[in-house]
Amino acid sequence: MNITVIRVTPKHAARLLSNNPGNRRLDNNRVRRYANEIVKGQWKTTGDTIKLGRDGRLLDGQHRLAAIVEANTPVTLAVADGIDHDVFDVLDSGKNRTIGDVFNIAGVKSANVTAAVSRMLILFDAGLNPNDGHTSSVVSKSDLLDFALANEDRLAEAVQHGNFVYSRVGGSQSAWGTFWYNTAAVDPEGVVEFTEGLVSGANLSTGDSRLALRNHLTLHQNTNRVAAAVIYQRVYNAWAEGRKMTRVAPVKFGDMPPAPVRRKGKA
Repeated sequence: MNITVIRVTPKHAARLLSNNPGNRRLDNNRVRRYANEIVKGQWKTTGDTIKLGRDGRLLDGQHRLAAIVEANTPVTLAVADGIDHDVFDVLDSGKNRTIGDVFNIAGVKSANVTAAVSRMLILFDAGLNPNDGHTSSVVSKSDLLDFALANEDRLAEAVQHGNFVYSRVGGSQSAWGTFWYNTAAVDPEGVVEFTEGLVSGANLSTGDSRLALRNHLTLHQNTNRVAAAVIYQRVYNAWAEGRKMTRVAPVKFGDMPPAPVRRKGKA
């Protein structure tokens, strides 16, 4: 077996892909995600190799090669050739590093929740719904980590408060973190007052949106995180605007959280 580090052009990648019998079906979302990282200049050369059999057959690396073709951009890769075909059944059997793993390595606290909050914030800001399966190719691990490190203090505060609310009333941890991050930027005192009333439940009268949300959460604890983020922001906005709410309206697929508002009478 020989290992070399070479610049793989789209033409070379296509030629390697043409000798790819019996490999697993391409995951197009993964290809788009890799291609997006290549185009953005975020692709990094690691110790992972493109693996070729003794006869030149591609044994491992089809997603990386397909991404080079889609991005139409050459990439430096390690290539191992002359591999025995009897290793094919054990290739790529390890666990992929998750975004939570990446955040942990970078020292980000509450890594998994912070990663989920970061992803929702980035996609919401771009006008994209995280429930759309195609968005997995839009935001790379590098994008998420860059965002988290650039907004580390605000995210840490949002996740901390979100986790506290979640521990008291349930719902979605990442949705609470997303809600807190966005709302605290508009009315930091309002979000504290809102969540304190929601958590305690004290002196909440019929028509108070916080009471409606408490009642909703007793029946709907498994709400999708995106739908939960929509609900929390809608309920907060109703409270901030002094609108009565006796029940939480269902969320339709594709709905996005409204922009947070300041409480009436607050400059």
